[in-house]
Amino acid sequence: MLKVRLSLIMAGIAGALTLLFSFLNDARPLTLFYRSAISAFIFGLIGFVLGQASEKILNRFKQETKTKGQNVDIISEEPSVVPFSPLTPDMVERIVRPD
Repeated sequence: MLKVRLSLIMAGIAGALTLLFSFLNDARPLTLFYRSAISAFIFGLIGFVLGQASEKILNRFKQETKTKGQNVDIISEEPSVVPFSPLTPDMVERIVRPD
């Protein structure tokens, strides 16, 4: 999600700045549009790539901090074995329904 946010932010800022400076330089309306679109597209791709790289770095850092410490499993000294016996008809009471 970081890469999408970063790409949208970078594309929006680059597109807005390009539109502003093209307007200040008295560019034609079609020129304003395609310069802003190309600028937003290029900076959107750059933002996506930077977001991808930073996401990998943050995930690696997150995993390193998560594995610190010691995992302790609590196991009893004597394992208790519960005998398994299948259900047989002798174990079940017969229920008679009145008609």
